[in-house]
Amino acid sequence: MSTGSSRRIAVIEHRTIGPIPADERTGSARGLFGIWLGVNMLPLTVVTGALGTTLFALPFGWAVLAVVVGNVVGGVFMALHAAQGPQLGVPQMIQARGQFGAKGAALVVLVATVMFMGFYISNLVVGAQSLHGVVPSVATVPAVIGAAAVSMAITVVGLRLIKAMITVAAVVVGLLVVVSFVWIVVQGVPAGVLSAGELTGTSADRDGQRLPVTDPNPLWAIHTAATRLGPPEDHHSVGEDVLTAPLEPEQALDPAVALDAYTVGSAYANHRDHEVGRIEIGYLADVAVLDRPIFGRGDISSAQTVLTLVGGQAVHREI
Repeated sequence: MSTGSSRRIAVIEHRTIGPIPADERTGSARGLFGIWLGVNMLPLTVVTGALGTTLFALPFGWAVLAVVVGNVVGGVFMALHAAQGPQLGVPQMIQARGQFGAKGAALVVLVATVMFMGFYISNLVVGAQSLHGVVPSVATVPAVIGAAAVSMAITVVGLRLIKAMITVAAVVVGLLVVVSFVWIVVQGVPAGVLSAGELTGTSADRDGQRLPVTDPNPLWAIHTAATRLGPPEDHHSVGEDVLTAPLEPEQALDPAVALDAYTVGSAYANHRDHEVGRIEIGYLADVAVLDRPIFGRGDISSAQTVLTLVGGQAVHREI
């Protein structure tokens, strides 16, 4: 093959993990911008950033600062390491041999492999679930399989196509993030959402209570949803008039609607609404029997479960 032909850009790249000859290197440190921006603008990373307020109960400002600092600190070291690629012409994991030696780099490669596989799989699942949420007719499993097949095809073609695709995806997701921030500013959010929580030395608190602040008892949650009062049995029900003065009573749900949230609603959220969540022919016999009717009563939270069936088998019985 002549020198001129070796410099021609093929549609499918034939170089893989081996060193890239100097006359075939087309990358640059600046060219890495699209890839790194794209990796930080995937659905999984956006969802992970949102955990600062939704899971760790940080105030909005502290959550944004944590995301920025984490990206800057992590990005500096990763970017410096990645920038060696266009200069040395070898993949990033192979470069680790220079710093850790051939044997020492094995542990680095193993950790990176597990980390990248986890990142890849998590992105597939989050992306498929997001697509299913927008287009319910698309099931999660086929979406995961389809996305995996497409990503493998893109990988076979090579890095140039990866850079192009991930850059486009970064722009799309980035614009959606910007639109979300604009929506917050223009439309506003419920009072206290952006300032809720408190940064402490050991954990993040919301409304002065350390997480977790609620009990998983569904009857207590249904009681609160239907009455807008805290259940007397819940020791977390603290505050002025929490047991006697309904909080925004106009938002109270019908007990049947609240019950649906914990049956058919939970089944839908777990993508199992085709087999559980309701008593119908063909559905699993997952049943809880209470000691009293709860519709039309104000003491839903005091009801007790006397029989629990899972798949038709009794796992709890008091009758």
